[in-house]
Amino acid sequence: MANSAVAAKAKARFGQFLKKADYDNLIQRRTISSAVGYLKGTPRYRPVFADIDENTVHRGTVEELLSQHVFKNYIRVKKFGTGKMNGILDFYIKKNEADQIIKVITAIASKTQQNYYLNLPVYLMDYLDFDPAKAAKCKDFKELSEILGGLKIYKPLIPLLKSDTPDINKCITVVDSCYIKWVFDAVNKSFKGKEKEKIKRFFLRRTDMDNILLCYRLKKFFDEDEEFIKNLVIPYYYRIKPIDIDNALKNQNPTEALISIMEKKCVPKRIAIDEDFPELGIMKADYEFFRHKLFLTNDETEAIFSLLVLADNERTNLQKIIEGIRYGENPSEIEKLIII
Repeated sequence: MANSAVAAKAKARFGQFLKKADYDNLIQRRTISSAVGYLKGTPRYRPVFADIDENTVHRGTVEELLSQHVFKNYIRVKKFGTGKMNGILDFYIKKNEADQIIKVITAIASKTQQNYYLNLPVYLMDYLDFDPAKAAKCKDFKELSEILGGLKIYKPLIPLLKSDTPDINKCITVVDSCYIKWVFDAVNKSFKGKEKEKIKRFFLRRTDMDNILLCYRLKKFFDEDEEFIKNLVIPYYYRIKPIDIDNALKNQNPTEALISIMEKKCVPKRIAIDEDFPELGIMKADYEFFRHKLFLTNDETEAIFSLLVLADNERTNLQKIIEGIRYGENPSEIEKLIII
């Protein structure tokens, strides 16, 4: 199938996403069962909840089904990719793999392996290069290092795990860095010249946002020192360079300086950044960027990546609604968190 045909299929998938009227209806629901009942009546989510009794479903089950829905749709669209691109089109599988490793590391650190084991995403099991069930049974990081030791992509992680006092935050940064390195290796194999750099920037744009939000949270909520924060930044950059982070952290008001970077390099001028919740502005900019990119591109990698970002946004919207209903939030407050 040609590049443009895959992109057209991705655009058609986006056309099936929930509309504003659906969200307006959902946020007025006062029970989770009522919200699930509404989703069950939509063409997009009828197959997802077909076998679910909305009157007894648990919030955790709803969230798992939503995540599974995104992944299954990605697998369906990915199958139409050309053979040349199959390496880089595995990016979402590799991102899920990295996320699962981070969850295992966090579970071992907090001694909550059993909770992780009970909530294993079964739908991912056949796609990951490690067995999360075995990882969940690890008693310590040295055992985990034996399980992950055969994965070349995570080689930099192993010495940290074998340390007597593993730095958990650094482990997470290394896992995220390994994912980006995998992306770059896959891009280098499939693309050349300007096209190669364009695809890399597509991924680095998200890394920029993750880095600046990490710096902001660590400074604002924990008042961590400059070197501690810089040590946890993913060492891949696009518009936000190390010098930008250095200067912001040395500023007399570092949080204000970091917000300024977000406003100048992460979001359009029309999108305001709330100092108490900058993630919302970043997510709005992300949504607008990838929606626009999806409609313009004829490249299968860009189209599928954009579609996955937008699908994750829809999943996040629904999780916010479900959580807001559970805790009795006012519909007007839930509406502020919905990005569409």
